[in-house]
Amino acid sequence: EGVPIYPNAQPLRQKVKLPGLAGVLLGQFKASLAREGVEFGLFSTPDSVSQVTQWYQTQMPLNGWKPTPGFGESAGAGGMLIYSLGNTNLFILVFEESETKQTQIFLMKGTSK
Repeated sequence: EGVPIYPNAQPLRQKVKLPGLAGVLLGQFKASLAREGVEFGLFSTPDSVSQVTQWYQTQMPLNGWKPTPGFGESAGAGGMLIYSLGNTNLFILVFEESETKQTQIFLMKGTSK
């Protein structure tokens, strides 16, 4: 709700290995995060990582989201964008899946208490 979904993206239902630290954190904390009301979404698109990243960098401010300094200025090969709207935080992880070469978009939204 209130989070734009990349237009050429399809929801992913199967299990996906998130790269690096994001995968470790989600693996360890997914159940407790869900209990805290954190919402997740995972999408896939044939479009490039940079196309997806640029789209979010343009769309999020238009929807009132404020970028977190240091995240989202450059994410050429993939990266994390972090936005806030009031007391809601949104993490957007964009990366290329190594086997399918599809760009995957992981969204995680939570409210700070």
